Amino acid sequence: MHTHKDKATAKPQKGFFINMLTKDISLTDCILDLLDNCVDGANAHVRLTQPETQNVSFTGYSAKILITENKFTITDNCGGIPVQTAKDIAFNFGSPPGKGGETKHSIGFYGIGMKRAIFKIGNSILIRSSTGTEAFVANIEVEDWSHKEGDWDFEIDVYDDLFPKKGTEIEIEEIYSPVASDFGNSSFITELMNIIERDYMFILSKGFEIRVNGVLLKPATLALISSEDFRPLRYKNQLKTIKGGIVDVELIAGVWNFSGQDDDQELTEFDSGWYVICNDRVVLAADKSDKTGWGKNKPIGRKWHSQYKPFVGFAIFSSDDPRLLPWNTTKRGVDLTSEIYRQALVLMGDATKPAIQYTNMRKKDPGAALKFENETTRESLLNIKENKILTFPTFEQTTTKTNTVTYHVDERRLQKAKEAMGNPLMTSKELGEGTFDYYYNNEVGE
Repeated sequence: MHTHKDKATAKPQKGFFINMLTKDISLTDCILDLLDNCVDGANAHVRLTQPETQNVSFTGYSAKILITENKFTITDNCGGIPVQTAKDIAFNFGSPPGKGGETKHSIGFYGIGMKRAIFKIGNSILIRSSTGTEAFVANIEVEDWSHKEGDWDFEIDVYDDLFPKKGTEIEIEEIYSPVASDFGNSSFITELMNIIERDYMFILSKGFEIRVNGVLLKPATLALISSEDFRPLRYKNQLKTIKGGIVDVELIAGVWNFSGQDDDQELTEFDSGWYVICNDRVVLAADKSDKTGWGKNKPIGRKWHSQYKPFVGFAIFSSDDPRLLPWNTTKRGVDLTSEIYRQALVLMGDATKPAIQYTNMRKKDPGAALKFENETTRESLLNIKENKILTFPTFEQTTTKTNTVTYHVDERRLQKAKEAMGNPLMTSKELGEGTFDYYYNNEVGE
């Protein structure tokens, strides 16, 4: 049999590429990707004078976002993009091998954030950037660019003189219809601001300023209950990969408020659960799932229940090499396969268990618990002292005469009731106590 060599084309199609790049990321996450670039610019700039510390100050650095149905603009004063970086890295789809360009302790590193964001929002994009000594402008018409077969480059106009002040501006017009609908919705803008205040709480606390449509955003309240008897947990550990990569993890955990525990009212300042933070960026917020160790056969050993609403924990991962951190490409979730994260889950489970034990004890004698709770103050998260064990008060529970209530129910209905109580693996005794308490609280009310 005779053969000869030939080629089968594998050229990517731009339209397909753009669709796949933007399909699985939300509009909000795209905006956060652009904000991440601003923060990374500030981080790179400030490390010129503070090269060895992770706890940098961002005072003086800012980003402004303006959103209307017809136009989106994000502007920063964070140092600008060098022309050579723009030519070699910034417009690449993915970080070139050996040329990631990320600064130590950076947030963005995959090399797709800016492109994915601008392609998601609109057709006409103008990017201006200046370092103060060099500058460029890029004008991208996505529809025209996507029809240039085989040409994946973007043209940039490089300034020869009269450089603008330091910073970057991205201006997007011809907003796509679904995006314009969100941009014109005040609820979307309000939710976006709330998410930024939560997900950038550590970055905002370090002095970085973010404005959305002229409103200066403030970091979410960071405070836990503290006293001689209530001592939040705070300690640092160093985790290592098999290949020797090092990630610092700091755990902070405690209770922030007991209001609403007994009447199931919605908590207002924190959503309870675990928060996962990577290089100061919240990537998973108020999680109550097996992703953060909740579940009968997971490190915490209990499925989340409304009884645990006072608990909040923070797992803060830091590394000079962002590739070691347990986050996904959208920075809105964790990489459950990360060996670093699997190690951390064990620590998070151990940190949570004392809170579960206390809420169990509190449920049996809330009056005794209240005496201790009334003597607490709220301590700023960043001022909490080192303490390796989450500590709660102990008290003698009131002795009361008890009796046994027994009743028989259909097995199928029994299982459904357990699921409704939030723990399908609970014992029948636990279910019976819970349903009696529910009836007594709602029908007797004493």
